[in-house]
Amino acid sequence: DVEQGDINAKHTVTVMVDVSESMLTEELDGRTRLQRLQNQWLSSAFVSQLENDYQVSVSTFAERWRRNSSRTSLKLEPAVGETTRLVASTVEALQSLPGGKSNNRILLLSDGIDSEDGNPGLIAAYATAKGIPIDTVIFGSQVNTQDAAVVAVPMQDFLYPNELGSILVSIYHVGCVGKTSVLRVQYGDNEVQLPVQFDRNDTVEIEIPVQHESLGQYQYQILLDQVDQESELRNNLQNVFVMVQPHRMQVLIIEGQPFWDTKFIAQTLRKDERIELTQITQVNTEKRQTIVTRKDSVTSISVPETVEDWAKYDVVIFGRSIENVVSSEAAHNLITHMQATGGNVVYARGRPYSPTTDNGKELAEIFSDIEPVRWSEEQLPAGKLQVTFAGRTTQWFSPTVLGLDVADALSRLPGLDGSFVIDSIKPNARVVANLVPSPLGDVDNGDIENPPDKSPETDDADFPAIVTGSTGSASIVVIAGDGIWRWSLLSPENADLIGFYDAFWTNLIRYLVAGGEFEPGQQVSLAMSHSVVRTGDDLHVDVVMKHESPLGIDPTLELTLPNGQQRSVPLIPSQGRDPRFQATIKIVDDGVHELAVHSPGMTPEHLATKFNAYSLNIERLNTIAQPFTLKVIADQSGGRHYNADEYATFLDEVSIARQATSSPPTTEYIWDQAFLMVLVCLIAGIEWIYRRMTELI
Repeated sequence: DVEQGDINAKHTVTVMVDVSESMLTEELDGRTRLQRLQNQWLSSAFVSQLENDYQVSVSTFAERWRRNSSRTSLKLEPAVGETTRLVASTVEALQSLPGGKSNNRILLLSDGIDSEDGNPGLIAAYATAKGIPIDTVIFGSQVNTQDAAVVAVPMQDFLYPNELGSILVSIYHVGCVGKTSVLRVQYGDNEVQLPVQFDRNDTVEIEIPVQHESLGQYQYQILLDQVDQESELRNNLQNVFVMVQPHRMQVLIIEGQPFWDTKFIAQTLRKDERIELTQITQVNTEKRQTIVTRKDSVTSISVPETVEDWAKYDVVIFGRSIENVVSSEAAHNLITHMQATGGNVVYARGRPYSPTTDNGKELAEIFSDIEPVRWSEEQLPAGKLQVTFAGRTTQWFSPTVLGLDVADALSRLPGLDGSFVIDSIKPNARVVANLVPSPLGDVDNGDIENPPDKSPETDDADFPAIVTGSTGSASIVVIAGDGIWRWSLLSPENADLIGFYDAFWTNLIRYLVAGGEFEPGQQVSLAMSHSVVRTGDDLHVDVVMKHESPLGIDPTLELTLPNGQQRSVPLIPSQGRDPRFQATIKIVDDGVHELAVHSPGMTPEHLATKFNAYSLNIERLNTIAQPFTLKVIADQSGGRHYNADEYATFLDEVSIARQATSSPPTTEYIWDQAFLMVLVCLIAGIEWIYRRMTELI
């Protein structure tokens, strides 16, 4: 029996339309797959006829499923992206529909490509459980295509004179297995030709060595020759820019109490070819260890004592208990060097001297003049780091440089194992990150009834954990505790954060060595998040001035497109000690772009740099339609699979299916019909004759 309410319920069809970029593939008739879909399966006539029997809703999917408010949105815009999540999107649509006797069905219009190679059986399981059949329609040719695309990026952000670097060239290909080509690398009048052999791997990688004596920006052109009958050649060419900057950075690590933090910092800095590292560690009262990395000539290395000794190093990193290594006279000379000619100091593990020893107290008094904080005698337990607003605008700690959401990264990464309480922040300092203790009141030396004084840049309830400050032209960075070495040991769910620890330290060192953002003699800096960017992505730009323009004019930013057109880019003021501006540019065009900042009254008044934009869509490389996936979905869910030209057949069949369920079944009794009585008598007579003949009766 069928309940009357179920019979009269409105039947619905959810039309799911694939709007991924593979649906923009042109077929033999010159129309794209999406155009054919719209002209036939979403035409007004088709939808109107379907609405005679069903309530129709139209939704789209590419990287994710999007529900449309009504079926009137028939002019579909293709999604920009290289991912089609067919299985995941269909499952999401199924989850949104009621199950049971809901009279729902889905019409799935696609070329069958799933970038994730999802299991169509998952769709069948959901559809069967909910009793929702899925009809599928295939669009697109199944003829093999042939294409190759070049992506080239420099392996280093910048090189030093005569430093050997490299450009990594990745060649993505489809339909090219067994074929060969030539990769041409051109710089100026020089050209290097490299053979390319395509195998069963989807990608061929070639590393090109680069090396330059002089400072500057160098442009390389990477070109792949046409592969056999390849028709799409625009993605065979890419330009790459290599930056060469001054000498290697000189970094000194001094540690009076060995610990994991210092070891991991040293390991990270040794990976960077741009850093010459000297590490001096007091292992115990009798033994001192010195490790020197990447110095051309190594003479006797000792703890700096004079102003001239300290001046040899661009950055000095202090661990703890440095009173075991650094004398008071040496400390005085370091302060003299910093106040007179500059220099950079990093407290990597909180307060670097012990307040309980005579030597430590003496160093505390000496360093108090340059420190950006005033220390408390208390300590905090472990807690999470939380970036402040000032931290988000600090170049070496911002998404512009690190390439990810710093706030999200810190919420997932381990925090500090313990932290020295900063009693107050000096006026010339800024808080980059706070510590959020857990639990808040559980402190090593008793609960803190009166939290330490806060700067306006701290976030009220939290405690300063990473602070930057300056004295004259010298810079100081304070990390209030230890434990961030664990950022280099990540669990699988945080695999996307691999490299964050290395980036944190190397970017900090480069920031300090460069004196912030400025090249020697310059009052304006222009920094980009990438020198190579993919179309569709955002390019983040920072413009910083050492002081206000004497003309009272804000800088302007201009972007020159590959076709020579120029457009102004709005600069948004941001917080900082120096006049600071930021911009975000959505990159649309392939090719070489130029960014120029104009700052009247400053030095230089015009500052420009170039970058390259490329487009790569793996989905557009392999556009062979996949009908098998759609057939499996239809067969296992109780629906039917159709070809693109069978829209009329679909309308007829769904109309019949709707009518078949429009009336309830009725019971008809046939036992009292005359023909049935004659039939029964005939069968009984034949049986009696058979039994007589076989002598059964």
